Amino acid sequence: ARIVQLTEFSGVFRGRELTRKDRKLACGIAPIDALLHGGIPRGRVSEIIGRPGSGRTTLAAAFAADAIRRGEVAAWIDASGSFDPASIEAAGVDLARVLWASLASHPPREMDCAGRWQHHARRPRSRESRVLKAAEMVLEAGGFGLVVVDFGDGPRVIALAAALRLARAAERSGAAVIAIAPYRMCGTFAALSV
Repeated sequence: ARIVQLTEFSGVFRGRELTRKDRKLACGIAPIDALLHGGIPRGRVSEIIGRPGSGRTTLAAAFAADAIRRGEVAAWIDASGSFDPASIEAAGVDLARVLWASLASHPPREMDCAGRWQHHARRPRSRESRVLKAAEMVLEAGGFGLVVVDFGDGPRVIALAAALRLARAAERSGAAVIAIAPYRMCGTFAALSV
């Protein structure tokens, strides 16, 4: 008992994680939720990987629909231009509760001092780095229960430092993050790969 008292008053820091790993986001499809032990973890990055047509987007839409049914807001960052609002809505997603950011065909631009949009004079960032930066900004803004990052069908491997930044942003926000890609993108920083 004396040791417990001593550690309580000695200023010993007891580390803790920012998010509880037992909090899960279900997709509402019973066999998949059972396979995933209740869903994907909140505050972590999960990957849905597979070839085009394998159902990656459909599964991510099921997670978004369930989050929105629970009163949460979702963000969908689309690098490939494949986001189809009609299909997502048909999957049960209320589009009024989804922030959709498309980075598919727009070159990077900045606003100049006079308020006019200018294309970058310097070498533009890669598509993957723009997508990751957008995801980090959305996570830092907060208020989202789910953030889907669709890398499309032809991404390159992302840098480990970028995957770490995404994982830390997910943990700070407490949001579930889904990365959709043809193969694993986040390495050991993904809590789950399906």
